[in-house]
Amino acid sequence: MKKNTLRECPFEYMRDRNGNKFSEETVGNWYKSRAFVLDRLDGNQQDVVVDGDSPLMLSVVRHLALYSHYISNKPTVITLVSQNATIEDELKKEEYLCHLVDYLKRADCDLDIELRTVKEFSDDLQGVRITESDVNEFVNKKGHDDVYTVDTRKAVLAQRIYELGALIDNLTAEDIHSTKRYAMALDAFEYLLRDKIKPLIDKAQWENDPIKVKNGLSSIYSADCFELRAFAINNDKNYKKWEENNEALSISEHARWVVERLIMGYRPINHEERMQYESLFGQKRQAYFKVLKNNVQDLAHIDICSYRDLRRIDPNSLKYDSFLMLAIPRILKRLKH
Repeated sequence: MKKNTLRECPFEYMRDRNGNKFSEETVGNWYKSRAFVLDRLDGNQQDVVVDGDSPLMLSVVRHLALYSHYISNKPTVITLVSQNATIEDELKKEEYLCHLVDYLKRADCDLDIELRTVKEFSDDLQGVRITESDVNEFVNKKGHDDVYTVDTRKAVLAQRIYELGALIDNLTAEDIHSTKRYAMALDAFEYLLRDKIKPLIDKAQWENDPIKVKNGLSSIYSADCFELRAFAINNDKNYKKWEENNEALSISEHARWVVERLIMGYRPINHEERMQYESLFGQKRQAYFKVLKNNVQDLAHIDICSYRDLRRIDPNSLKYDSFLMLAIPRILKRLKH
């Protein structure tokens, strides 16, 4: 285990839509697959072939979908080798891909990953091959904490963005990727970064608030991609590079967030909900939005849509994506020192 880390165990707090804990096997597989994927995949975009459909390998598919988001226009293809005729139903379970399976079939889906299934492995398949023995061998060579805990420091620092409040909210939804507009917010964020890094998990809250857990995990999954973002622009120190690539990074972050929300049990709002949402204004609209995204038995989110539609539906959220991308090099610099 590396020094100067903040090791926490967030996956144990996950609950299904009925409030039940997931099995120890499932939770363990989430840790294994996350550690393996983050270690095995570098910043180069690579298609992947997952050879096998055991619970562990389906968890690998899950974390590949959470992680494999790049700024290129080419989607990452995840190919699953399985002879199970009902493998799609298996993937739809909450512990794997949940709503993502159906969303990937939609004509208006512009996500940056593709999921394919084949019955047999062949050398013609494009991508890095992963077998169950590869994952188990990796896990056996690592220390317990390196696999079964998460260094949450990046996630904690990323969450401080939302402490800026009005500095971002009060910006108009024009020229969202013009980085000069965020100058005051970035100065304030630099100040926030100096504070001591406290644990991400508040046990009392996480035990009783499933939405708090999902939002915390969202910060972890986003933060997992910070180094990947830095690699993509070939520079994690020069702020100018982050500014020049802000739009491409923001588009990629939204695609990542949509995948993550779908996997975490959220769905897009339906036609009736959209009509209701658009008929309301001000605080009533925000109250209705809050009801939709906090209904743990049927989670829905207005922002699960294409980046193009998001600009029309909820332009305010675009500002946070844009700002987060500008904050990444500052977070990485803070952790290096």
